[in-house]
Amino acid sequence: MSTRKIAVLMTCFNRKNTTLSCLENLFKNTIPNKYQLKVFLVDDGSSDGTSEAISSKYPKVSIINGDGDLFWNRGMHLSWEKAKTEGFDFYLWLNDDTCLFENAISILLHSAELMDNHSIIVGASCSQKTSKLTYSG
Repeated sequence: MSTRKIAVLMTCFNRKNTTLSCLENLFKNTIPNKYQLKVFLVDDGSSDGTSEAISSKYPKVSIINGDGDLFWNRGMHLSWEKAKTEGFDFYLWLNDDTCLFENAISILLHSAELMDNHSIIVGASCSQKTSKLTYSG
């Protein structure tokens, strides 16, 4: 069975600790053997050392530098533009203030497989402090 590729798309700006926490939780996820993960992160001109910290701790993250005028929307578009040239099977849009549960990606992949991979899956978010639902689609 061939390896299936997952692109994780992110945008950040001056939230070094938040972004590092998100990446830490992302890389704690158990990824099934037949899948490979690659992160495309747009740093939209951070001045707090975000890119340097990410490069040091997660050298395989592909950092794309923005000029500070991209904001979330254009940053995500830029990460998508870079990722789509490599022909991924799945694209995970991940906000840098999200801390995934360790089984989140496995659950998403299982859901996609049940739907014959022709799907858009939107995950729910909950507060870390209260465990109450904060976003769902």
